[in-house]
Amino acid sequence: IVVTKSRRGLHRSMNDSRSAVPVLADLVQPPVGHPWVVDWSAVETKLGSGLPSDYKEYVTRFGPGFLEKDYIRIAMPGIPYEWRRNYEFFDHVRLGSIRLRASREGVVYPIWPESGGLLSWGATCYADMFYWDTSPGHPDRWTVVACTRGRYEWFSFAGSMSQFLVALLTRRITVPFLVADLGAPPRPFEPDDRRRL
Repeated sequence: IVVTKSRRGLHRSMNDSRSAVPVLADLVQPPVGHPWVVDWSAVETKLGSGLPSDYKEYVTRFGPGFLEKDYIRIAMPGIPYEWRRNYEFFDHVRLGSIRLRASREGVVYPIWPESGGLLSWGATCYADMFYWDTSPGHPDRWTVVACTRGRYEWFSFAGSMSQFLVALLTRRITVPFLVADLGAPPRPFEPDDRRRL
């Protein structure tokens, strides 16, 4: 892991492939044989931007559900309205931007859809938010920023979403405002039960 500092906070990165989804799958064992099918062209057209390859790989392989019991939720395209739990992708993007704009003075980043703005991709059950820093341009170069709810403490990770999750769940990084026992050891992925209806 490489550690660097910037005016926006601590940066950590992993020096390997941008996708760590296979490693994450080995750690938390997502469902087998039930890929989550998404029309990525429609999603990206509606968003007005491409999305990182590892995020799309994660969504397809894992589908709706939770990491670390009910602690981490990844925003998911295509969730039926009647069983949304505040993590449908476009609802989540909207919520992430609204939260940042509500306290603009504490935000040191542009906010999506501004150029290079933070774009929300996940959250904890305590409403700590996970964002992509889209300033590197190409979606496969976007990095991760975590933010507490309300206090606007920041943690920047100079790697992809899946690299961040693997580093977090294997305790290669510690995000000061997340729960202390996270990833000790990683708990199995919990598919959303309504997926089986």
